[in-house]
Amino acid sequence: VSLLATVGALLLQRINPNFLYMFPFSISALYLMAFFKKRIILPVYILSLLPLLIFCDDGIVLFVMFMVAGMVTILAFKYFNKGWKQFITAFLVFISLIITYFAFRLLDNANGNVYTALIYLFISSLLTVAGYPLIYLFERIFSLVSSSRLLEMCDTNNELLRKLEHIAPGTFQHCLQVMNMSDAAARSIEANALLARTGALY
Repeated sequence: VSLLATVGALLLQRINPNFLYMFPFSISALYLMAFFKKRIILPVYILSLLPLLIFCDDGIVLFVMFMVAGMVTILAFKYFNKGWKQFITAFLVFISLIITYFAFRLLDNANGNVYTALIYLFISSLLTVAGYPLIYLFERIFSLVSSSRLLEMCDTNNELLRKLEHIAPGTFQHCLQVMNMSDAAARSIEANALLARTGALY
């Protein structure tokens, strides 16, 4: 994920530095959220943004903008992560980007046309949501299981669990009870509760 962000930054810096405002750096935070524990997501995300400080003309502006956008993404996606609600996350990311951008404009540290920058930032926000399904590609390539996949598997309306409920309702109820106990136990020791719930069900 960090390598993709770095290569993307270097390529866009060579093509047109203004395109960096359009690159969805905050999607890296979503990819990290899908596979890693909470406490390492933000430090790794910030490290992935460091090349902006080194290689880019507006490095400080871009670094701070996308650091703030990444934190907003991490917080918002916990609540708005399904269906159309993902666009609420995109909107909140866009708001955070323009607030930070105009803060730098007031300090005269941001370059370029304001309207062009706003369009690029809007595209960046939309790409943050549009690129999220690529997580399934990461799963296939690296043989990982994302939190999104675990959520799907925990959905008691999926075909396999509905079949279990129909054929063996007692076993199904037992699995649900074990799932709830596993969830409570995992949360009490700050383990991966979603993984524990899925393991209990299957």
